[in-house]
Amino acid sequence: MIPTREYVLEELFKVRATLRSFGVRRIAVFGSVARNTARADSDIDIVVDIPRGQITLENFFGLQDFLSDHFQRKVDVITESSIKPFARDLVMRDAAFLEGLREPEPQEEKALSKA
Repeated sequence: MIPTREYVLEELFKVRATLRSFGVRRIAVFGSVARNTARADSDIDIVVDIPRGQITLENFFGLQDFLSDHFQRKVDVITESSIKPFARDLVMRDAAFLEGLREPEPQEEKALSKA
């Protein structure tokens, strides 16, 4: 199977509760899968935003292992904060972010309930 941007985003949406448990605030696919130029043997490149206090080796590699197991292929995970300035535009240019991952902050929930 050739992974597509739409397939990966749909699968990430299905496991969004688990992603949140790893501290993921934002997640995107980038690279060949995001451009829909992947091959059957392509890995999946993922960029995540995790708060600094929640990034541990165990948590980071646990997330990477979870995603590799879920997609049954190699998944490379990087954090937004680790992207070097010279590479940021290249990574983010074709990054496709998952919508609906972040839960509303408590103050946002109050505002929504008053509307």
